[in-house]
Amino acid sequence: MGPFKLVAFNRETITLEWHGKPKDYPLADLKPKEPVAQPAAGAVAPQRSVSSGSIIGVADDKNPIVGQQNGELRSCVNGDQSPAGTVKDGYRKVVVPGPFGPSCHWELAK
Repeated sequence: MGPFKLVAFNRETITLEWHGKPKDYPLADLKPKEPVAQPAAGAVAPQRSVSSGSIIGVADDKNPIVGQQNGELRSCVNGDQSPAGTVKDGYRKVVVPGPFGPSCHWELAK
């Protein structure tokens, strides 16, 4: 495509500048044309945690798994539905809200 400049946007349109001329695009045009398959409501299958190529267990709300180490923190494992504040293996689960949804990690429990 090439260089363009974002001029403005709102809930209905986005305005881009291309070669000094503004062009409005409806946001509805940017949505996928085909429906994306969504899992059935309430159907969250536990995910297996893989470490060094081996399966170490299944994460769910009753069996949280502390993920791989990243400095002093450890990652959360897909499928882990344990609540924030859960303590496991000396780590406490922390869930932080963010602009794109919650972020999760485990930190050393104090």
